[in-house]
Amino acid sequence: MNTRVLIADDHAVVREGARRLLADEEDIEVCAIAETGREALLKARRLKPNVAVLDLHIPDADGYEVVHQMRETLPKTALVVFTPDHSEQVIDKLFQLGVKSFIRKSEASKLLVSAVRSAGQQKTFFTPEVSDILFSRYVNGTAGRRRPPARELTKREHQTLRLIAEGRSSKQIASELRISIRTVESHRGALMRKLRLTTIADVVRYAIRNGVIEP
Repeated sequence: MNTRVLIADDHAVVREGARRLLADEEDIEVCAIAETGREALLKARRLKPNVAVLDLHIPDADGYEVVHQMRETLPKTALVVFTPDHSEQVIDKLFQLGVKSFIRKSEASKLLVSAVRSAGQQKTFFTPEVSDILFSRYVNGTAGRRRPPARELTKREHQTLRLIAEGRSSKQIASELRISIRTVESHRGALMRKLRLTTIADVVRYAIRNGVIEP
């Protein structure tokens, strides 16, 4: 089955370039184009694409709010976000919102297809630059402070750890593990407490360092 993609960007050149790039792939179908945040949300809710490619700086809406609403109302739609930069602040905020695939517009010609395919499979996609930032933060921020091993987690907590790191929402995790959202939140709190993690970005970094997911 083809991966159905919505592209949302206010620049016609970017939209058309991304559309042509993805349309060349036999397993990817561009099902919608949007110029604004409001249009992106309306079309996404109507068409339910597998992946939405979003410009973080989109007209008529705050990009982070569009991301938040997409994650809340369309948990099965994975997101690839065009970011203006890969600063730690941007990365952390997108991690907190559940986004695990983001690239610069200037990287689209080389990375967009791979990012969309990964997102369509509910996998993370880190550019080399983001991987370097995460590794640098680990080296500089946790040297000498070893995290407890994942084996201290229960089976369910370990499953929850992996799914969180892969970008699943609580609703998606609950559905996949066939448990309640409240139970998911309980597992999330327990594993973060046991592993001494404080943010979703910490969870992702821990999962990468310990081989729970692949970068």
